[in-house]
Amino acid sequence: MKRLIVLILIVINAFIFTACGSFNLKVANPTTKTLIEGQWKIERVKVPNLPEGAKDSIEGTIVSFSNEEVLLIGKVYENISYKVKVVNKDAYLYDVMGYIPDNINPADEDIKVLTISSNNTFIKDIMFIEDGVYLIEDSILYQLVRVDKEPLQSVHNSINHINDDSYYKIDSGVLIGLRSQEDEEGNEYRTLWVSNVNGELKVEEIPYLLLPRKNGFFKVTNKREYNEENYFKDIIVFEDMNGKKIEFHNDLLTATNENVNIDRGITFIGNDFMSTRTYKCNDESQEEILSTYVLDLNTLGFNKPIPLGTLTDTTDMSNVILSSDKNSILKNNDINSFTNFAIRRKQGRWSFYTLSQEKAYKSRTNKKEYDGNEEKGKNFEAKHEKIDITLRVSEKIARHDEIFIPWQGIQKQVPSAVDAISSPNRNLAVIRTKSKLYIYKIVNNNLDKASEIVVPLEGKENIVMAEWAEGDYVGYWSDQVNLLKSK
Repeated sequence: MKRLIVLILIVINAFIFTACGSFNLKVANPTTKTLIEGQWKIERVKVPNLPEGAKDSIEGTIVSFSNEEVLLIGKVYENISYKVKVVNKDAYLYDVMGYIPDNINPADEDIKVLTISSNNTFIKDIMFIEDGVYLIEDSILYQLVRVDKEPLQSVHNSINHINDDSYYKIDSGVLIGLRSQEDEEGNEYRTLWVSNVNGELKVEEIPYLLLPRKNGFFKVTNKREYNEENYFKDIIVFEDMNGKKIEFHNDLLTATNENVNIDRGITFIGNDFMSTRTYKCNDESQEEILSTYVLDLNTLGFNKPIPLGTLTDTTDMSNVILSSDKNSILKNNDINSFTNFAIRRKQGRWSFYTLSQEKAYKSRTNKKEYDGNEEKGKNFEAKHEKIDITLRVSEKIARHDEIFIPWQGIQKQVPSAVDAISSPNRNLAVIRTKSKLYIYKIVNNNLDKASEIVVPLEGKENIVMAEWAEGDYVGYWSDQVNLLKSK
């Protein structure tokens, strides 16, 4: 009997091990066909205010996917290929949208993203978050709801033209503010007026920031003053078209009689707000102080740093995650009192950032090796790591902060691109690399085959302003620029 039991156990074990060796028990991921094939209806999830002049919404549009062709937002693509990847949800949404929508369930940390390409050219990413399927268009989040498992049979006859072509023919122009930093002269600024008038691209240059506001244009420049001890202080000067000047030199945390250098530069400036980066330096240390200010000419010079809560639509900081540190100091600060942040350009949009508490040193050498060593101390430079704040910059700060061509598509055409801006009516784009600005027409929602104008950048110039004009305002701004150039 024992022999029989042993024999039975041997047979059972042999079957189990054979089965385990013969069958992979991993659950296979759904195929692309299962994930996306069929017809879907676009439903709006979260929409900021649409740009003035926008004609129609894509909400309610039917899109169709198959292995051969795709109908997506009024365009047909052929020679389709799909690729599935798994990404961190918050990091991906922030990179693509510039913020993390608060109406997306935070339960999933990792999500599937389906990349769609046509003729080896990127078209669109589709996200699978929990049970929902989403796409992002013009920095707006939409949900796809499947209405039929079978794709459209004749997509070329099913195109829903959602846009009025005449809208794209409206003249457009942008005042691009650039900042460069020179060791001796301090921060220097210039403005490029880039326009598309009747399909013709032009660029004009002015040697300062030309800031458009509701009550007219202002010249914005930098002035560096030295005291008796030869310490300098940078002052930001605003001058209206009548020559009236207002100087901004609020020292914030720095006493006016303190012998330190104050190196102050603008990181963002718009119609009503500006953001500055300030270095407070003396012979022993270098420290970066960040703050933002309301650009109100009646109170300029008396402003205190503005809390983050007044510049974003979010009121709860509990879900705010800094991309490099989930245990961020922000979680311990109320959003309505947190002021240690600034605004900068990052990959096609304005974004908030702050500084890490820990200093990162210029050399890998331990800081202790610098202490007490005068020679090594000359090469010592204390810096703070810049950390992104995953909140959307409010539209009251940057009214138009969208690029209508996916970032992957921009880098496909300009691999060295680090930033980009595009007009609200989608007929003009400016792509920035580290050394040049490439100016393109936008044709059928894509960059033209080649840029028509290339502008060299002077040193490490960054975009600090992008103010758009459309229609009749383009001519008015052009006249103003030409008038100033003639003086």
